Amino acid sequence: VWAAEDTSAPDTTVAQPTEGEDAGEPAEGEDAGEPDEGEDAGEPDEGEDAGEPDEPAEPAEPAEPEKVTFTDVEEGRWYYSAVTTIAAAGWMNGMGEGTFAPTGTFSVAQVLSVAARIHAAANEKEIAAAEEGTPWYTRYVNYCVENEIIAEDAFTAEDLTRAATRFEVLAILDKAPAASCFEAKREVADGYIPDLAEADENGAVVYKWYRAGIIDGNAEHEFTGTNTITRAEAASILCRVMDLVDRIAE
Repeated sequence: VWAAEDTSAPDTTVAQPTEGEDAGEPAEGEDAGEPDEGEDAGEPDEGEDAGEPDEPAEPAEPAEPEKVTFTDVEEGRWYYSAVTTIAAAGWMNGMGEGTFAPTGTFSVAQVLSVAARIHAAANEKEIAAAEEGTPWYTRYVNYCVENEIIAEDAFTAEDLTRAATRFEVLAILDKAPAASCFEAKREVADGYIPDLAEADENGAVVYKWYRAGIIDGNAEHEFTGTNTITRAEAASILCRVMDLVDRIAE
């Protein structure tokens, strides 16, 4: 769960002297610190070492994002880096009580929440605050409908809590980032995906994601679009969508 962000602005007000208060200006006739004529004003004598300026300081390295850990995500697991990276970036949250549920399924509501965050960030928009008495995902669903990521009747209330299919994950997330996210990075010919042709329903989106180097299917490059997806798999895909890791090469 995200920590509450400190939105208080630092106090940058410079205290101004009140009327009549000594503001530090010398009184008329008072020595203002200028050297008298002929007085040594501090210039070095000819040949005297005036002092070399210090070398400019090396720019500080950017701070690493704070590491996020979960009790059920152990170092050494194939998904450890993806889960901790995507959580630290704020695109996916844990499941409460310090867990991530990496092998749990990615629900439709969870996909919509991620899509809403990505779209809002890309378009400098805000997601409405949660309303008391409504499910946690309501505000994300509303945002996705208002911003035409999904149609108003795309999912029933029961659909929102079930596991999303791979087709549904791509169809939703495809409309969230900027279009530049999906620029082709490699050649993927029609027929490369054995279980899906580009002309099939959902084919155009899936092939676009393959060509962008975001996904590559299983060992045989099959997409298996009607299957569900785990939260760990979603984290791995989202790391590539958000360019937090390298895309898939040829």
